[in-house]
Amino acid sequence: MQEKESVEQVFLRYALPCTYLIKERGAISDELFAKLELAALNGRHVERSILEDVYKAAFRRMKMIAEERKIDNYWTVEFVRNYFQNEHERFIEEGDGSYEHMPQELRDLCKVERAKIVDKRDDFAIVSYGKGKTRVVGSMLVPNASIGSLVWIHHG
Repeated sequence: MQEKESVEQVFLRYALPCTYLIKERGAISDELFAKLELAALNGRHVERSILEDVYKAAFRRMKMIAEERKIDNYWTVEFVRNYFQNEHERFIEEGDGSYEHMPQELRDLCKVERAKIVDKRDDFAIVSYGKGKTRVVGSMLVPNASIGSLVWIHHG
């Protein structure tokens, strides 16, 4: 029987593509990047304090949403999924934080979108999303997904 994912694991699987950008900006070390990447790929636990420190902007936004909706605990799988699937794009479009000075092309890469796997080879899948768009994505975070599966993609 497969063990249920913790809220920390769910958050990290959605946020991992952002980690590349955070590292490139020099906000985290190569060592911490490698630790987060391995944790995401292998379903390992990462302390909440580390996640909140690395992904400050995401947690600032999540806390803001929780306050607006009078939700006491934003550390639930349901809340994290809702943030990435339904709320994240709003902050990108509003130019919140670092998005303010990003060109639209880069903002588009930061969005989380629903996609359908149309082909899969090794650790990569070709997905169809949006209005007729396709692209290659890593499928390491969804190893059991197959052709026809609906997945969430975060370009990073």
